[in-house]
Amino acid sequence: MSRIAKTFVAMAVVALSTATAPAFGASTASSLPTPQKDPGATVQRLTPTEMADLKSRAPEKFERMVNMVSKSRESSRAGASGLASTDEPTVYRLLNEASGKCLAIGSSSTEDGAHAIQWHCLNTYGQLWFSDDDNHIINFNSGKLLAIGSSSMENGAHAIQWDYTGSDGQRWYFDTHNHIINGNSAKFLAIGSSSTEDGAHAIQWDETGSAGQRWL
Repeated sequence: MSRIAKTFVAMAVVALSTATAPAFGASTASSLPTPQKDPGATVQRLTPTEMADLKSRAPEKFERMVNMVSKSRESSRAGASGLASTDEPTVYRLLNEASGKCLAIGSSSTEDGAHAIQWHCLNTYGQLWFSDDDNHIINFNSGKLLAIGSSSMENGAHAIQWDYTGSDGQRWYFDTHNHIINGNSAKFLAIGSSSTEDGAHAIQWDETGSAGQRWL
């Protein structure tokens, strides 16, 4: 091998040995949309009248929500959320486009590990959600965070609720096409097989373009 060829081989070996590979399960910046602290039109917001009614009917849950959001705003005060500390959190419903049904926690459970499902929309706390400044989606009834079980990277992994852990599997990103994307796996929140049945489980899956992966 010529001296020049040996030099190129040596350079290639150095480049490969010093390259930084992403950690297993790490999300790449290009795979996630720009975080939207306020989901905006992606969700069905409660009206001011509904918010006032919610506050009067469930004052303890409402206060817990305000405290959770205020805490996240304090921790990200240096960020660019653009939300004043006095702004009231937005409570919303998440309707699956394919079924028209609401994302809910089964039986309005308050237990860690309870599955997220779809159900025809009712006036129940277990179908209400809010977001904080750390890209968490939080169930109004339980105060627990929507997550992918065990921060799985696999298609078909179930969405559940769990207490705060700080993991990326509990972070979600709203894009401009009504998708909700997991911060760990970069997979889309979906209803399995785009089912229209009550009780169908919410899962994560690679993008398919189906209405079962869009939320209104």
